[in-house]
Amino acid sequence: MVIKKFIKYFVILFLLSFILLNWVDYGWLFNYRVVGDLASDVLPLAEEEIVEETVLPVVEEIEDVETPKFENNTIRIPSINISAPILFYPDPTGNDILTKALDRGTVHFPSSALPGKAGQTIILGHSAPEGWPKIKYDWVFSQVNLLQVGDEIFVYYNNQEYVYLVKDTIFLERERKFQ
Repeated sequence: MVIKKFIKYFVILFLLSFILLNWVDYGWLFNYRVVGDLASDVLPLAEEEIVEETVLPVVEEIEDVETPKFENNTIRIPSINISAPILFYPDPTGNDILTKALDRGTVHFPSSALPGKAGQTIILGHSAPEGWPKIKYDWVFSQVNLLQVGDEIFVYYNNQEYVYLVKDTIFLERERKFQ
């Protein structure tokens, strides 16, 4: 009887110490949002109304188009080892659609300038804390704070490569809203 009780306490203590010592690797298992997202990927849901790509007219004609080095509609940031798809959505009011799209890559903000056009091009992406598992694209912009002046950002869009240079970095204070 004493041995069974000892084994029971030993197993409980072992499991608790294992979880605490390996929290960085397995802590996400206790995050209901991550587990819910994983479950939603496994369980079939209603058909999503996400537009994969918006067909836009080509403004300039290119005589000899080279095959792009990377897949069209991608962003690549070599200095922080990022390569992710860019999804385009025409409706800036569809927050649910936008949130689901961010799970599948980065998203071009609908009312910002398209790559190569005048104006600001805004590409949205998730950033997760250090040690977060690379599920979906939650991690894609997690290391954007490591970008330095002069780093290159490559955007492949409409069979063209656009190169952007980091000129300055600005960090905004995180605002938390509790409901």
